[in-house]
Amino acid sequence: MNSSGKLDTFVTGQAMGQPSQPVVDNAPLPANSVLVAPIPRLIIRSHWFERSIALNHRSEWVIGRGRDNDIVLPERWISRHHAVLKYVDPSAFSLVDLGSLNGSYVNHQSAGQPLLLKGGDLITLGDSEIDFQCPATDFRLNHYTGGKTVLMTSSSQLQGEIWREILSSQGLSVLWAKPGTPLQDVIKHAELVGQTPSLILVDLVATKDNPYDFCRWCNQTYPQMQVILTSGMRTELYPSEQQWALRQGALDLFPGFGSNGLLSNMGDIASRVRVILRALNWPTIEQSPLASTLLALQERLRNVARPGFENSASS
Repeated sequence: MNSSGKLDTFVTGQAMGQPSQPVVDNAPLPANSVLVAPIPRLIIRSHWFERSIALNHRSEWVIGRGRDNDIVLPERWISRHHAVLKYVDPSAFSLVDLGSLNGSYVNHQSAGQPLLLKGGDLITLGDSEIDFQCPATDFRLNHYTGGKTVLMTSSSQLQGEIWREILSSQGLSVLWAKPGTPLQDVIKHAELVGQTPSLILVDLVATKDNPYDFCRWCNQTYPQMQVILTSGMRTELYPSEQQWALRQGALDLFPGFGSNGLLSNMGDIASRVRVILRALNWPTIEQSPLASTLLALQERLRNVARPGFENSASS
């Protein structure tokens, strides 16, 4: 009960006396991000969010400052139409400059003529540095899917990495908002770069916003934009918590990912993914990319030996 006599709608798990559960640790990741989903994409980092742009459903992407571009970079050193990224064949993309004032570069090499890209290449346009990621095996475009963006927050760097890769495995673009940034401002900036989210994953403790107030605000302001709440620091939730989240306008409430093996929990993870895909009117879940992503995540996370990954503290 607050000072006005009304029941508070935002209550943390600790305040409710909920048991602590083992979760994948929230230790900061090293500078080299865990990028394992078998989908070609661009990673663009800004003050507002990290953009993971899936390149699985189009053969050409024009990049520039103008709002009419496929990928918008609202930066003064970027030309209105700066460069174009093209799907060449099942194993290659190319980048070519469009006569921009400040040029386009791949690994510091000028892209005045088409340059073939490989996974891990660094694209520099103006002051923007863009990571190009592409699976090592042949990849074919899927024109039936794509074009959907999920905005997410996370109380744990590692939980966020897992969510981003799972969503990317389905060909979704992902905006990962910086912790503590007001979500209303994040949405406005997403609109500015032409990536209005179709769905938002909001961690209960990763934002300064009251998540339940945000659900109600989003339902009124963006009725087409679904909100799913997550509890990244706990792997078990009470049914009453999920019921309360639904009453506040959330589509669902998901627990965090546990530390006892992602692949062994694929059935549960696939169920969460299906909820998201149904909300996006997505045709069907891509089981094979999801399984390969979970396996790769599990192996990569073990190899970097993050403290507590295998045996997270339960206190």
